[in-house]
Amino acid sequence: MNIVELLESTASRLPNEPAIHFRGSSVNYRDLLDSVYAFAAGLKEHGVKNGTKVALMMTNRPEYIISYFAVLANGGTVVPINPTFKEKKHPILSMTQSLSY
Repeated sequence: MNIVELLESTASRLPNEPAIHFRGSSVNYRDLLDSVYAFAAGLKEHGVKNGTKVALMMTNRPEYIISYFAVLANGGTVVPINPTFKEKKHPILSMTQSLSY
């Protein structure tokens, strides 16, 4: 079982239970999984598939979790980038040969 399958399993068993608590709000497992599937479909339209590396550069928030699972749902690999990195040139971004979006 991979992590996306674990989310699907949990959402089927506990659809109304909170999956994410953030700044006084919560998202239940059913809504989280629906958001993951919707974003995964959009990523797929933009070419994210098995083996695609996707950089995620955002703070800790629900959108990060949704994005993370959506990339994995398409078979992609998440490359997390710390948005608070202070150098002018981020080492991961400077190694990137091409960025597509």
